[in-house]
Amino acid sequence: HYMLGTVKRQRGDVDAALAAFRRAVELRSTLAEAHLAIAQILQQRGRLDEAARAFDEHRRLSQRKADAQASTFAVGVGREKQARGDLDGARAQYELAIRLAADNPQAHYALALLLWREGQAAGARVHFAEARRLAPWLRPPEGVRP
Repeated sequence: HYMLGTVKRQRGDVDAALAAFRRAVELRSTLAEAHLAIAQILQQRGRLDEAARAFDEHRRLSQRKADAQASTFAVGVGREKQARGDLDGARAQYELAIRLAADNPQAHYALALLLWREGQAAGARVHFAEARRLAPWLRPPEGVRP
């Protein structure tokens, strides 16, 4: 629907484009690009309050996406640091990843493993549980009781 809206807009059928972009948002509310397209059309039509809300949603979703990408990167850096024996650096990266995107199950899982290996069972249990809540297929390794 987003692509359909883009084509309709390019062809000058702005009403059909707006409808397609709105349908895209109905189907996938996290599609930042559709919110931006809606905001631009509404702004062009002078519907400034509605446009401002759509621009705000676009900014919020874009920031969330950027934070999620940065969180994934931080987990990777943490794993590299951990492999080199820099456990404090690894922990800092995993904690950063969680601050950036608390819904990143891999960040919680990686931190849980590190904490478990350091003998911090209580903290590890918290993060194993959160990782499992976010991604039920993530289970603690054999021999680890969360």
